[in-house]
Amino acid sequence: GRDESRANALGAEVEAQQALFHAETFAANVEEFKGELQAARARYTRALAIAESIADNSGLLAAGYSHLGMVLLKIGDLDLAIDYIRRGLELSEQRGDTVGPLYDRINLAYALTVQGRFEAAEELAVDGLAVAERMHHAYLIAGLSAAAGDAVFRKGALDLAEALALRSLLQEE
Repeated sequence: GRDESRANALGAEVEAQQALFHAETFAANVEEFKGELQAARARYTRALAIAESIADNSGLLAAGYSHLGMVLLKIGDLDLAIDYIRRGLELSEQRGDTVGPLYDRINLAYALTVQGRFEAAEELAVDGLAVAERMHHAYLIAGLSAAAGDAVFRKGALDLAEALALRSLLQEE
């Protein structure tokens, strides 16, 4: 009776919160694609607050951190972007997700490269590249190769940068 009704109401509330998260994230994606980065940031921030209000919710939290981190990267708030992308990456890896963290590795490697942290960027991308290659995931191999290539190019390792650029191009064909 009463306990079952209470459990159903709690379940419905969680489902409603999850739906709100997805609605805010979708709207943020639209804003981001339109180039309205501050509007996207505000919506991703609201989506993340919704995700943080739901217990035992590492999947939505990881997505929220990753999305917000990416728009912060586009805005140029590198320190905050790196913080959020790292949080998304760590949560995804803790959950056992294999694909999501690879996208985070691409974005984080680029952010670290822009900050001049070439060794860290290279290591992050190369470690992810090994996973993407085992999965035979052409898009992620291309992205991680490009991210690693950018970092090593800026370090001055031109031969390795060229090899990584070619690896990326071959995946895109």
